[in-house]
Amino acid sequence: MGEDLGEVLGDAVYTARVMLNLDPTDLNMEYAKPPVHNQPIITENTVKVYPNPANDRLYIALDGAIDGIANVDFYDLSGKLIYNTTINAIEKLQTLNINSIKAGVYNLRITTTNQNYNQKLVIIK
Repeated sequence: MGEDLGEVLGDAVYTARVMLNLDPTDLNMEYAKPPVHNQPIITENTVKVYPNPANDRLYIALDGAIDGIANVDFYDLSGKLIYNTTINAIEKLQTLNINSIKAGVYNLRITTTNQNYNQKLVIIK
């Protein structure tokens, strides 16, 4: 299904889903990772992402409830994966250099083996 989410949902619907902190990729499409159902959601008490809005650096603070490797994905408002990296959740404070990411609104997704976390993130330049 080679369409982007903006075309499928309509740009306004997609933007609203991101603004409401709903997973805009919660559709079964080829390019978007389908959500893993029955996974516990990582709460804001477990993960702190700051500053928001961000400029060139983003800090991710993790508490002891998360262990192992975590994937960090940034999706733009059309549902396209813009940035992907992995972090070692054993290190409780992570610093990401996001200088190469253009200004805009993104859906940040952090996924571990059995948990996931979503947050709207604004990047300013």
